[in-house]
Amino acid sequence: MAQKDLPNAPGAMVLGIISIFFSMIWCYWIGSIISLTCGIIGLVLAKSGQKLLEANENQYTLSSSNNNNAGKIMSIIGICLASIELLVLIVVLLFFGTLVGMGANANKWPY
Repeated sequence: MAQKDLPNAPGAMVLGIISIFFSMIWCYWIGSIISLTCGIIGLVLAKSGQKLLEANENQYTLSSSNNNNAGKIMSIIGICLASIELLVLIVVLLFFGTLVGMGANANKWPY
């Protein structure tokens, strides 16, 4: 029986690459949301591909298994980078929001 490629491996790999790409672009929060979305979908595709591979190990090629693992790793990296980017954005917005709020009420302080 001829071996075939995992059906979800290319999709997981492409979504992992897109996830890392958009996490590196600073598009305010839009890049982070796109990166998180693609990373999560890529991780789900890689997980389903891993289940198919575990069920029928000899049916799929080694290169598609490696592509599936690469897609999983890239999706995890993209999710981590996008999460860090969102946390930094939230901290910066809270910091500057606090400064603006203090500046607006500076003349109302009793001392």
